[in-house]
Formats: sequence, C-alpha cells, structure tokens
Amino acid sequence: MQSAPYATTVNLLRARSHRSIIELTQKLIVAVVVEDRSGSDRSVLHEWSWERMQNFFRRPLFAHGVAYCGVFLLIFTLHAMGLLHENWAWAMGGLQETPTSLTKNSVALIVSKNSSADVASALGRTSSLERMPSAVDSSVGIYLTVASLEQERFRTNTLDRFQTVGGNALVFEAKGGKAYFQTDSSIALEYDLTDPYSDLPRIIKEAHDRGLTVIARYVALRDGLLAAANPSTRIPYAGTKIPMEGEWVDAADPIVLEYTRQLMRDLLQYDIDEVNFDYIRYPTDYDQQAIGQSGEERGIRIERYLRAARQVIDEVRPQTKLGISTFAILGWPHYEQNLAVIGQDIVRFAPLVDVISPMAYPISFTVETYYNPAKHGHTAAYWLVYRTLKGYEEKLGPAHARKIRPWIQGYGLTVHEMSQEIKGVYGAGYCGFMVWNAGNLYEQAYQAMKKAGDRPEHCL
Repeated sequence: MQSAPYATTVNLLRARSHRSIIELTQKLIVAVVVEDRSGSDRSVLHEWSWERMQNFFRRPLFAHGVAYCGVFLLIFTLHAMGLLHENWAWAMGGLQETPTSLTKNSVALIVSKNSSADVASALGRTSSLERMPSAVDSSVGIYLTVASLEQERFRTNTLDRFQTVGGNALVFEAKGGKAYFQTDSSIALEYDLTDPYSDLPRIIKEAHDRGLTVIARYVALRDGLLAAANPSTRIPYAGTKIPMEGEWVDAADPIVLEYTRQLMRDLLQYDIDEVNFDYIRYPTDYDQQAIGQSGEERGIRIERYLRAARQVIDEVRPQTKLGISTFAILGWPHYEQNLAVIGQDIVRFAPLVDVISPMAYPISFTVETYYNPAKHGHTAAYWLVYRTLKGYEEKLGPAHARKIRPWIQGYGLTVHEMSQEIKGVYGAGYCGFMVWNAGNLYEQAYQAMKKAGDRPEHCL
C-alpha cells in the first residue's frame, strides 16, 4: 500500500485547479513538517492520528524521500504559477485551525481539548491579521433587543430621538441563545438554534440610510442552548473530556469553532459594519480549580476562537470590523489575577480585533475601594470610566489603544452621573461609546448626552 504522503503527492500532480493544488499542498506540508512538542498532551492532525504519524516516520527512506521531493516540486510549481508569494507565507507563518475544510489561509490542524500546552506554538502570531486604526473610534451607539428592533414604531422613535443628541450607531442582537438571522449552518439547523428577524435586511438598510453604523452583538461562549443540545461542547473538567454542567462552551472545541465559522459566514452576508463578541470569556461562577487551566491557557483557547472569526471576516467581508466586549477590571491593577479567571487577555487579542469595548460600568466597582474623592476629584462615575480607559491604554500601547470604544452604564444612574461617564470617556482622550440598557429605556441617556455638552476638539 502506498504511504499517505506519496499518495498526496500523486494526487497533487493530478490536480486540475489552483485550489486543489493549494489544498493538497496543505496536507503535504502538515504530513512532512508538523512536529508535536506537547508531550503527553498530543495534538491531533485532522486526518492523521499520532500513531499514523509515528508509523510514517518509521517507514523506508524511499517513501519519506518522495514526500520531501514532492514539497520541493510543489515550491517550484507554485513559483512558476505566480502563487508562491501569496501562499508560501501562510504555510510557513503558522498553522490555523480548520476542522472540516481547507482554505488557502489555513492548515487542517485540530488541537485536542486537553492539549493547551502546545496551542501557543500552533497559533503563531500573524502580523498580516493586525489592523491599526488611524484615529480613535467615534461611534456613539445604543443597544436594541430583538423585540425592540422588530417593533417598527418603537425602533423609529428611539432612533429619531437618539440621533437628535448625536447618536450615530445601532447595536442589534445578532446571536443570543439562537441566531437571529437567516443561516444555513448545519449545526444550527440540527439543534434548532435559529429564530431569524422577519426582515433584517430592511432594518439594516433603514439604519444605513439614516447614516448609522450597524453593529451586530454576538454572544459567544455563554451558549446554553448549544451546551444543552451537545454537552460535548461544554468546558471540560480539568484533565478529562467530561463536560461540566452549565451553559458555557469551550472556546477551542472543534464543534464550537465550526459553529462559529458557519454562523459568521452567514451573518456577514448582511451589510453590517461590525460584529462585536460579548461573553468572550470564561465563567466567573464556576469552580475554577475544576476548570484547571491557567490564565494564559484560557487566553490561548479564546484566541483560537477569535482567529477563527477573524479568518472568516477576512475571507468573506474584510470591511467588517471585529470587536470584543471585555471586563473593565482588566484596566486596573492585578491584571494577571483577573486574567487567571476570565481568560480575557486583551494584550494577546488586540492584534486580531478592530474594536475593544471595556464594559466600564460604575455599578461593577465597589466605589469605596476604587474611588477616593479627596484624591481623585471629579465624581465616581467620571473617575471609574476614566481610570478604566487609561488602564486599558497603558496595557495595549498607543497603537492598539485607538481601538478602545467602551460601553457605559445606561441604567441605575442619574442623568448627571451618566453625563459624568461620557465626560470620563472624553477626558481619557476617547470619543466613541455605546450605552447599555437591557430594557432599552434611554431617555436619561439622551438627557445625559445633552448635558455632557459638545464633543471635545480631539473628537471633531
């Protein structure tokens, strides 16, 4: 029987299209070049078990040599066809995760759920994925639920009022427990995870006709419906594949990643300006020892998720931004301690995203601990927002800090306190923000935006 690399080389020579050559090249390079360094927690190739890899490398030198000759033949062929520059970079620059299909930007590599030790080396940073904005984000948005967005009169009145006070962005619910848009995702259809809007394209067009930026909120890893439908997608107990109880899914689980790719491909068929991931973290209410991963390992697994989304955006709709909503506390001291629980490594994630949205809600802080009026001046609402953003800026560095556009609290505060939040955003050197109110009651926010006064000069 022919060795698999030999057969791949033969198939490569018989390929009749550039895409076939690219896909077969990926398999060949994986077969020849990939080397496991994770010890007992071994990574698993898509079509190659560890045992088969070992058997291959024990085979006669002739079969092994054929595979290497195939690689050199391939390099020559790609160069002759003018494809080398485009495709050799991805082959040598790091392996990307794609469990069920191969594309020119990925190699079919799946890392087992318990092999986080080797994930970092398999996720080599790819500078071509980095996006650096030229200026701070100036979008000012409000969030509308599915029910609010579907009620035409409420939607129209809300957006009319919002725009009179300078609002220029709409955040709508694209995915919560279900996907609220049309999708052909095999996973979503199998588990009945769709409940689309009646006419989302018309709503988006209406928003764009108003001059609004359209942002799709996407609940990422807190996915109780998927977790219930397929328990294997849940976060596993440490050192096992046994799923924990609860509604949080594993960011690096192959099914979760493929589900995200499928949904993202369909969501990006709509004319949206940004997809913003919420709940892109680990749970805080689980037994952390039972999860058993370090903060770095958690960050690496979430990075896999973000890379999967980033890749789909770059392939399907590159003009759409990718945003993440993150805990405000990450901008304060004890970053590593907080990272150990939630895994939101904003420094690691920054090169992959376009927008970083700290949820700078004063209600999430113990005011007496984080605010001293004699020392900090202003008001608690101002200081807590200001200090959060400055802390993020320090962590991210000047280039990535331009991606900051926070959420501010649009409930449980007075008009004056909300206006102080907005002034805290401006005082920290930023311009954009999104207002969160789960009930979509924004009258106080409108008044606060008027009370905060004109935007500072750096925002004009």
